[in-house]
Amino acid sequence: MDKLTIDEGMTPRRTRRRRDLRGLQLLVLLGTGLGVLALPALAETPPGLDKFAGKYKYSKDRDHGVAIVEKALDAALGDLNMMMKLVVKKSMSSRFAETVSIEVSGGELGIKIGDNEKATVAVGKTETVKSADGKQSGKVTHLFDGAKITETLTGENGTITNVFQLSADGKTLQRDVNVVSPRMQKPLKYRLIYTRK
Repeated sequence: MDKLTIDEGMTPRRTRRRRDLRGLQLLVLLGTGLGVLALPALAETPPGLDKFAGKYKYSKDRDHGVAIVEKALDAALGDLNMMMKLVVKKSMSSRFAETVSIEVSGGELGIKIGDNEKATVAVGKTETVKSADGKQSGKVTHLFDGAKITETLTGENGTITNVFQLSADGKTLQRDVNVVSPRMQKPLKYRLIYTRK
């Protein structure tokens, strides 16, 4: 049992309430102070992220890129029947991302891959986004570790992770893609190289 000190004119119950109230006030002050300290850090652009900002185009011709994706699809789809493989390949090749655009503003990072909608999220946060037609939604997270950007898109059909690394001269962007879905036997993995426009 706690040892209670009784101030003049106070009962033991009042002293305990006062102590609890002071503890609560201290927690609120600490919480508020920590929140205030953390806010400016989130609004600032992490060092090194600015160098990624720009527009990039696939470094070779479109057919070369489609061939890379189709080869990766063969491995990921495994024993799926030939007709289904053709349907998936056609869908993927028609949506091949020839461009990547990266925008940096304050602590927010916007990434647009090919004709897909641009996903803008504060670095280190996860937000829900919807497709332009509003029919699909998912969660997007953008992370930056000082050397690479990792974008994770999660929806009902699986997870797509894009990892972007910039060459030392800033002219070449490497995009490593990893797609995990219950519809595929193995993850779909491939690498594409883009050059700054």
